[in-house]
Parts: sequence; structure tokens; C-alpha cells
Amino acid sequence: MTNKEYTWAKAKAKDWKNYLPPTRPSISELAVIEEYFVDLVKSNPRKKYTLAILGCTVEFRSLVHKYGMEVTIIDFSKLHFEILSEQFMTYKGEEKFLEMDWRKMKSGIKFDFILGDLVVNMLDNENRELMLKNIHNMLAENGLAILRSWIEPKEKLLNFESVLKFVRKKYPNVNFYTSTAGYVYPAYINNSEFGDVGKLKNDLEDLKKKKLITSAEYNYWRDRLKYEIKGVAVPKLKVLNKQFSKYFKIKKMKQGVDIFSDIYKIHFLKKK
Repeated sequence: MTNKEYTWAKAKAKDWKNYLPPTRPSISELAVIEEYFVDLVKSNPRKKYTLAILGCTVEFRSLVHKYGMEVTIIDFSKLHFEILSEQFMTYKGEEKFLEMDWRKMKSGIKFDFILGDLVVNMLDNENRELMLKNIHNMLAENGLAILRSWIEPKEKLLNFESVLKFVRKKYPNVNFYTSTAGYVYPAYINNSEFGDVGKLKNDLEDLKKKKLITSAEYNYWRDRLKYEIKGVAVPKLKVLNKQFSKYFKIKKMKQGVDIFSDIYKIHFLKKK
């Protein structure tokens, strides 16, 4: 890991409290996952489940502590974990931390569940394959991975201005970042499978110059892009399902009830 990447991780982690859904899980998406855990606990109230979370997602951590699970956090940076742990969580509990690269991770623990929020979007196809294989290997027999993933929108929007026109018409009364984020990043994906963040930033500046967005809308997006290096990878649903199916049976695929829910899927993946 280079110093530049480490600095970015620290800065981005500190800024994470300022992010809104869909970059973070929404209340309705958390409800989808919680519904599963409620039924699970009812069916076997005395069992102590082991669960790993890839990344430091505080919403997931709070949720699983509510149900008294044995929680392990797996992230590439302990500092990242420490910074995010300062954020508010309704429910807290003991956590084991493992500093690992998801592409190379191994654990002596076999987990009943592994949760990840947009983890597939942090990696290109080749490296995503390595992570999914490791998730499979770390799950107990009949274990389940629950992954929230960002998929390519059906709408072919090619730049920030086309996204702006689309959301102004379709979601005029919704928070600007919430309505645009799911479409903006995929519009800039290039041959690297990630976004051209430099071009995205330039187009944001053009929107400001043309006075097509308000100062508040510009400032929020500018501040979120401050620490971006390469954006995210946003695969087609068909491609992602094919990758999942190599190691898992797709038990079910669900989504929240937000305006962006069509492009954020929650997969329940049973280990093959």
C-alpha cells in the first residue's frame, strides 16, 4: 500500500460521517437485512452466530450487535477502523479486528455470515473473483454471505449534465446527492472498470459555471470528491450474478424502497 493510498484512506474515513445514502446503506436496506436476522433468531434464540463484516460499515456493525453476534471486522487499515468506530452506533459490542486485504484474506474462523457493503464495487472483475473465493472459503458449511452491491443502471447516462436533467425531471424534490450519486459514478467508468474522477470533477465545475446547480449542491459534491482517486467499479447485474454463482447459490436478491433501489441490490448468497 502506498503512502498516497494510506493518506486517502485516512482522509476518506474521516469524511465518511458526511456521506448520505446510497453511498451508505439506507434505513430501508438495513430493514431488508434485519428482517432475515429477526427470523433467524426466532428460529434458534440460543445460538451464538459468528459474523464477519468486510469493511467498517457502522450501520452493519450496529445492526448485528443488536442481535448479540460474535463480530469480526476485516479491513485493510486499522486506522480506518479506529476512525469509523468513533461514529455513532445505536448498538455496540465486542469486536475482533483483522487487518487484511480482501483479495488475500484467510481466517482460522469459519463464519456463519459475512456481510459487505459495496465491497464488490471496490475491485475490478479479476480481483473481485479473488475476494469472492476467499469469502466462500471463510464461510462455515451452509454459511451465508449478504452483500449490498451497486449495479450498472439501465439508463445510459453519459455525463453529469445528462444525469442532472434526468433527476431534475424524475426526482425534483429529492436530495441532490442522493438522487444523482448512483448514476454519476457509472457515467464515468472507463476501460479500467473504474471511473475517470478527473473528468467527473471537471464536469461538476462546468455545471457550476453554467449555473445549472445551486451552491449547496456543488459544495456537497465537491467535498465528497475531494479524496476520490478512481471512483468505483459498477458491474452489470448479469455479470455480477455470474461471478456470484461460481461460489454461491443465490438464495435471494432483494432491495430497499428508496429512489435508488433499482441499482443497489442485496444478495443473500449460500455457500456451495
